[in-house]
Amino acid sequence: MSMRRRLAGMGVLGILIFLGTRFFSASQTLVKVDVHYLLPGGVQDLAASFVVEGELEEIAHFETRLVGHLVLQKAHLKPGWVRVTARMTMVDGPVVSATRQFEAREGAEVQLDLRDGR
Repeated sequence: MSMRRRLAGMGVLGILIFLGTRFFSASQTLVKVDVHYLLPGGVQDLAASFVVEGELEEIAHFETRLVGHLVLQKAHLKPGWVRVTARMTMVDGPVVSATRQFEAREGAEVQLDLRDGR
């Protein structure tokens, strides 16, 4: 094999490795998002599941025993549209679920109003 063909093959291989690394690292990048939950009265526990739109696998989960009607979560999520399913356990027993969507962007502050309980 000639030296020219070897150099060309090494060059193509280097480009493929570089592009593959860029693609893989970009798909794994997380963004910081502050999620503010506005809750109805009488909620004692909150559990929230996050799923990227178009995917089935949960990417994040958050649980807390509440101390007020406003709860803050500092999340690290994949960028893009995210669906949140929140399950609120009420003081008198029933569990209420609500689903919301938002766009996860670096530094975003998202307010999820769950006061209507749906």
